[in-house]
Amino acid sequence: MNNKKAFVMLFLVIAFMIGIVKSDKVVASSNNLALGQPTFASGNEVDWLVPENAVDGDPKTRWSSAAEDDQWFYVDLGEIKQVSRVVINWQTPANTYKILVSSDHENWSNVTVDDGILTAKGPGNEAIEFEQKEARYVKFQGVERRPVEGVLYGYSFFEFEVYEERDVLPEIMQEVKEAISIEKDQENVVLPSIREGYKLTLLGTDSLPVIDKEGNIHTPMVDVNVHLLLQIESESDPEHKLTDNLLVTVPGEHTQSGHLNAEPRVIPSLREWLGRTGDFVLTEASRIVVNPADQATLQQAAETTKQDLKDLTKLNLEIEYGAPRSGDIYLSIDTALSNLGVEGYILDIDEYASITSTDITGVFYGTRTILQILSHDAEHIRMPMGITRDYPKYENRGFMLDVARKFYTIDFLQDYVKLMSYYKMNRFQIHLNDDVGTPFANGKKAAFRLESERYPGLASQDGFYTKDELRELQRLGMAYGVNVVPEIDTPGHSGVFIDYDPSLGEGKQLDITRPETIAFVKGLFDEYIDGDNPTFIGPDVHIGMDEYFGSDKEAFRQYMDTLINHINGKGKHARVWGGLSQYDGNTPISNEATMDIWYEPYGSAKQAAELGYDIINVNTNLLYIVPQLYRNYLNYDYIYNKWEPIDWIENVLPYGHPKVKGGMFALWNDISVEKGVSMADSHRRILPSMQVLSEKMWSGTRSDNNFQLFLSESAQFGDPPNVNLAHKVDVKNQDNKVIEYSFENGFSDASGNGYDATDHNVELKEGIFGEGVKLNGGASYIQTPLRSLGFGWTLSMWIKPDVDNPSDAVLLESPDGQLKSNMGNSGKIGFTKENYTSVFDYKIPTDKWTHIVLTGDDAGTSIFINGGEYSATLKDGSKLETFVLPMEKIGSSTNAFKGVIDQVLVLNTKLDLHGNLALNKLAESSNPESASYTPDKAVDGKADTRWSSEWTDEAWFLVDLGESMEMDKVAITWQTAYGTKYKILVSEDKENWTNVTTTNNGIIDGKGGYEVINFNNTKARYVKFEGVERATIFGYSFEEFGVFSDKNKSGDKRALIDLITGIHDEKLKREKYSEQGWQGLQQALETAGATINQLSASKPVIDTALSALSKARDMLTIEDELALLKIKDGEVIKSNILLPKKGAYDTAISWSSSNPAYLNADGQLLKRPAAGQSDLSLVLTATFTKGEALLSKDFRVKIKAETGSPWYPSDTGPGSVTSPGTVPDAKDGKGSKDSKDGKGGKDGKDDKGTDTGQKGAGHDNSTTTLRDIAGHWAEGYINQAIQLGFVKGYNGGVFRPDKPISREEFVAMLVRALKLEGEGSPLSFKDAKDIQSWARPAIAQALQAGLVSGYEDQTFRPKAQISRSEMAAIIVRAMGISLSDVKELTFKDTAQIPQWAQPYVAAAYQAGVIQGRSEHIFAPEKLATRAEAIVMILRMLSVK
Repeated sequence: MNNKKAFVMLFLVIAFMIGIVKSDKVVASSNNLALGQPTFASGNEVDWLVPENAVDGDPKTRWSSAAEDDQWFYVDLGEIKQVSRVVINWQTPANTYKILVSSDHENWSNVTVDDGILTAKGPGNEAIEFEQKEARYVKFQGVERRPVEGVLYGYSFFEFEVYEERDVLPEIMQEVKEAISIEKDQENVVLPSIREGYKLTLLGTDSLPVIDKEGNIHTPMVDVNVHLLLQIESESDPEHKLTDNLLVTVPGEHTQSGHLNAEPRVIPSLREWLGRTGDFVLTEASRIVVNPADQATLQQAAETTKQDLKDLTKLNLEIEYGAPRSGDIYLSIDTALSNLGVEGYILDIDEYASITSTDITGVFYGTRTILQILSHDAEHIRMPMGITRDYPKYENRGFMLDVARKFYTIDFLQDYVKLMSYYKMNRFQIHLNDDVGTPFANGKKAAFRLESERYPGLASQDGFYTKDELRELQRLGMAYGVNVVPEIDTPGHSGVFIDYDPSLGEGKQLDITRPETIAFVKGLFDEYIDGDNPTFIGPDVHIGMDEYFGSDKEAFRQYMDTLINHINGKGKHARVWGGLSQYDGNTPISNEATMDIWYEPYGSAKQAAELGYDIINVNTNLLYIVPQLYRNYLNYDYIYNKWEPIDWIENVLPYGHPKVKGGMFALWNDISVEKGVSMADSHRRILPSMQVLSEKMWSGTRSDNNFQLFLSESAQFGDPPNVNLAHKVDVKNQDNKVIEYSFENGFSDASGNGYDATDHNVELKEGIFGEGVKLNGGASYIQTPLRSLGFGWTLSMWIKPDVDNPSDAVLLESPDGQLKSNMGNSGKIGFTKENYTSVFDYKIPTDKWTHIVLTGDDAGTSIFINGGEYSATLKDGSKLETFVLPMEKIGSSTNAFKGVIDQVLVLNTKLDLHGNLALNKLAESSNPESASYTPDKAVDGKADTRWSSEWTDEAWFLVDLGESMEMDKVAITWQTAYGTKYKILVSEDKENWTNVTTTNNGIIDGKGGYEVINFNNTKARYVKFEGVERATIFGYSFEEFGVFSDKNKSGDKRALIDLITGIHDEKLKREKYSEQGWQGLQQALETAGATINQLSASKPVIDTALSALSKARDMLTIEDELALLKIKDGEVIKSNILLPKKGAYDTAISWSSSNPAYLNADGQLLKRPAAGQSDLSLVLTATFTKGEALLSKDFRVKIKAETGSPWYPSDTGPGSVTSPGTVPDAKDGKGSKDSKDGKGGKDGKDDKGTDTGQKGAGHDNSTTTLRDIAGHWAEGYINQAIQLGFVKGYNGGVFRPDKPISREEFVAMLVRALKLEGEGSPLSFKDAKDIQSWARPAIAQALQAGLVSGYEDQTFRPKAQISRSEMAAIIVRAMGISLSDVKELTFKDTAQIPQWAQPYVAAAYQAGVIQGRSEHIFAPEKLATRAEAIVMILRMLSVK
């Protein structure tokens, strides 16, 4: 009902406090002393609910107090009178109260002894009788209010009556109750004789199969409790009567004892059960046997049962007609069971299981019971032996679905027929037309969902049912015992008809004063009812009639009467929405209709029953689901424990009332399309509601009620066989795995469930772990045997999109939705369901592996990219972004993802990857609104439960985390009643509290929906919500209160993933490495792979795996470095050797010597054994470090003894030489004489020296036999330089190692070592002619590379010699080392190093390129020799 919202939301706002619309004068009893007398009260809740309403004789007006306990009301009788009875007609009864009397309205006395406190029985009339007293004032004094559906309103009553005499009827009724009893084998109820002048009548019972309307007793199998409905009336005054219930126990034929099989638990529960011992077992030899006499009647039921049993048990039972044998299921009709009604049946489970009923409906319902009992057995083949006599307490058990505002597929409706039958619900009302506030996607604001040929174009093009589809739906209902009732709602909710023909009315209301309008409506019904092939083939048609807002009530009453008679005149039975209080008037309306009483102030149950209507309880305050508006889920707890269809809260009729036919709950889609509600979302709300309503309308309130037991049982049932609206998938493992495709064995499922897949246009290709699958776009997919997975799921998969991955590329699809990458060509991931689209704000990189984890439940959908690199939850309260996980195809039949996927894993549970610290922890609060909304409901992880406080701003809630824990976020999922201002506090001891925020005085401005409060990391055990200001008149209410910490959620795996894929792409060769190193890498890879596939891996776990894998890979790098070392075990040393400090793969190398007096850690040969002595053996130890990897290697070498004259080491050597880098001449110790910045050349860069190596007079030639380096400390270095090709020696086979090197020589050496290329920059120096031809190309290249720039006087000075300071500076610049972080020098002669050169020397020393000469001096002004230059260049190459 589109505008039910107008009434219901108003109801919610003022909470049962609106007065019922007055009708014409109502005559009250003349001896009511309070009638019309002055009244006084503590106050009233709103201006019009005043105290005088309670004494005006009108049962539709009332007084309502403020919402406080200590409220009062009294009436002034005008003078002192004798009083002995007070009658209160409650609307909202007190829990406890007092009745007081006074003569002066100051001194009050209680009418009961000892100042007694009374307890109200409930809504309706309540008489309080007492010893006669004298009084002028009679007072109601509230003591404690009683919650209504968990809400504490004020006190409210329609009438407050005072009488002089006691009413004799209650005394007579009590006498009757004491006189009636039912004995074993008694055949009928014996009504006692009562006082003369009064008549006693049995009006009915609430268990007609046991005691029928005439009082005949049909002995049950076991003891059964039955409410008798008794009435006593005065023969002289028939209007003076009293109706009341008497609960009696009817003895059964047998007694259910402990040694017999207990009652099997089904929904709805069985009315009577007598157990046997042992089990009935279905086998392959079992059959479904039908009594041959009933073949035509029961054949279809047998066929349906066969298919359902096959789906449940996997047994394909044969159907036969004849006599049953052991193990069979036997179906038959027995008209002798008529007292059970058409839906009642006897199920006798013995050697065979027989179902007998007077009608096919009862037999079919019996088969549903068998299915439920079998579903309890692990193998689905056993039932406990016993017998049940089962029948409904209420004959009408319904559900209404609003298909107008949200279209549901015909398949969905067909499945719902089967679902309703499974739970023995027998009325399925289809609400076909209505209006919305926010337009549909097609721009329309109203819809009609049924094909019309009489009015072409009337049916909404965004979804409608054909006539054939509706016919078949009704036929299906008939086969399943479900009455499908089509509803066309007029004259309100009629915007779609006015859109079709504007002359019919205005807005959403038909103009029912126009004959043409009435003709249109009649014609519409006629189209579906008349003819040889009518569309409405069932017995009932619903004609709407609610929320008409026209001013002419008499016209409305005439319209209702016209349509009821019109429908009934065509052989149908009319059903209508109640509203006769709102439309009170004089025009008669036919009562040959069933009335759905949905809102008491609009049309009361009592009024409708008194007018002769059969009535159905569809109480908006209990039985309406309006997703995302004001009720997402029914209050199952309250309904199960306290409700039956006789109870409208404001009015409670007696058990067995002949006009109360049952109840119906409804799902209204007022804003469902606007808010993203899907069919799956609807089912999630409907199913548990149907289960609890089924129980209460079939079995009523059992004496052994146990709501928690009922909840656990209902969770086991769900959808019936051959229906899977919840998309449930059972698994055969303890890990909740549904499918697991690693692709190592093609498309086989590794979960153990056997869900192997097939492929279409895909290819196996290298994945992140072994084999992956390449999807090729277009029609390319892996076909699984599944369809979808319902709420409570987790998906993990790896994807590597191609660069040309298409827009809206599909990763997963089924009829229920699609998971997509590159949504709208944005690169983002998202999903579609029905006509809804949801997108996560993350772009998936192409040509790179990304790990995607998605989780989903009935509240929202979350994503985790590479663990915690990106995470988000689509759950902000503005839109319901849930997702049923499609699993039919990985890929798509039309627009598949293009790229590689790997490691697809689906779980049928939602993992908490956010790391909610409060989940299932101990919670407490200030007073909750009711026992249904306790604080534990806010930490149970369920969307259909909630905490709700009493109606006060100061309410609070807290959760105990069990221990002190770090946290940085609280998330609240608000229900409609949210807080506009509140605080979040933390504590270690629950006494001293700290606010998590200091802004705005610690007050958070609430917005409702899904609210996240971020704050600085803090540690506490207790987290508290403290209310400051409510958004509504209700309390605070939230579905979930979560506490989070970044450290506790899934960690960021990107670095680990990149390392794994990087190692994978290297394609390392096992034979290159040691067994220990290789196995270490494999073990680390295995651990890392397990870690990134561990969906809930935290940051510490990921960091540990990353560290271990990095270390393992670095160990192999160290092995690579080892292979490059020139030094070998057993090598004979006669001169200094090069010991690199940095490897080619950025590995740090440190050295130690076992005999540093001969050979130090820098490779400097300090002395050799004397001639005639043996060679000296020692050990050089190289320690390699890279990251956390460390490896030491020993090299056993020999120092060659002297063979001739004594050998003395040079005062310079490899340990004192550092990497190159020249500086201009520094004659004043500050740079060249023409340097403007004291640091060298004109641009602050030092001029460079020269190098040799070109052929020409006085320069190196090609010889490698150099006569003057044998035994030289730099011999090894010079030979290495010759091998590297940047020096050759001079003509005549000499090298001249100790000759000071010139600038042009050094630059030439450096350029060759660096292998610079290109023609270089023009040489425009003033002395360019002095540069020799062999050095010109090198200096030009160095100039272009920025290694040299010349002096400020525009000269280069090629022949000038270089000091050690200048050479250190040149090499530092060549290496590109930053001077920003150099440390202070510690050489003894640091003061002698020119100021401009000190940072360069420090950088070279810090990089390990130089160590200085002996005694820790640097000798900055010493000229660099050719040998020193070579060593510096080699060190530079080693470090680079």
